[in-house]
Amino acid sequence: MTDGDQDQQQAAPTRRGVGRRAVLGGALGAAAAGIVGYEVGAAGASTDTDTATPAPAEAAAVAVAPKGELVADDVQAALVDVYDRTSALARLHDLRVAYELVDDFPPSAGAGRVGSLGWTPVTQGDGAAIDPAAPLEGGMVRLSTGSTSTGRAALHLGLGQQVGAPVFTMQWRLRFEAKPDPAQRATLAFGAVASVSDDPTGAAIGPGVFWAYDPATSPNWRCRVVNGGKLVDVDSKRVVNDVFHRFTITSDGDGLARFTFDDAEVASVPVDKTAVEPYGQGIVLAKASGTTPAVLAVDWFFVRRELPR
Repeated sequence: MTDGDQDQQQAAPTRRGVGRRAVLGGALGAAAAGIVGYEVGAAGASTDTDTATPAPAEAAAVAVAPKGELVADDVQAALVDVYDRTSALARLHDLRVAYELVDDFPPSAGAGRVGSLGWTPVTQGDGAAIDPAAPLEGGMVRLSTGSTSTGRAALHLGLGQQVGAPVFTMQWRLRFEAKPDPAQRATLAFGAVASVSDDPTGAAIGPGVFWAYDPATSPNWRCRVVNGGKLVDVDSKRVVNDVFHRFTITSDGDGLARFTFDDAEVASVPVDKTAVEPYGQGIVLAKASGTTPAVLAVDWFFVRRELPR
């Protein structure tokens, strides 16, 4: 080996032992941020505390493992992969197999219209109301039963969009603002329902998969499914209070619905995937006794429905 060869090697020590994927990882670091990364490890490698530059290592001691699914072996193909994942076109491809509905309940666009999705409001009784008015930051809708023992307030997006047990995820964030005591009984149901009837906790609301509350039955949130007119009820063991919580229902398309309270799964209930009775999305708050208003605040709603195509 000549002195010139030694000088050339010493001039570029950091190129020794670095695999091709490590080079790609550096080239794509900015473009692929949050999507994919690379881990480069060198056994026995040390770090210069002044320059924070890893010391060179033998090629056999360097391990490069991709984190994620970006495994193209040249820069051009990798950049195309990144673009396909982040572009608007990728979102359009996704819409071929699913749809998503989101509502943060901004101030209403017009009379008889609630939220950005245009929920249908239903009220009954003196003082019963759907209040879409929001403070400047927006993002809230309130349901109030009013001052009668049969007051009711409800919202729905249509009650006949699906049958059986399709693949979907639905989530609500809400809380009771004014929850009367059991003597001032108020009942509540929300989720995938077929009716916003006077009795939101019984089988008449189905078919459906929904969360429910009835102080005459339990102080806890209930996970309920109505199949063929029969009600299946499971205790979530989560007490009803005046704090915001996230309520999720996930249907796997194969006859099982899972209920998640905040980040914890609390129940799984069978669903009849062969049923033909339609249902949709709705929420209903109703009084069953007493005249003290019950008030519910809904922060936001989300549903994603997978489509068989």
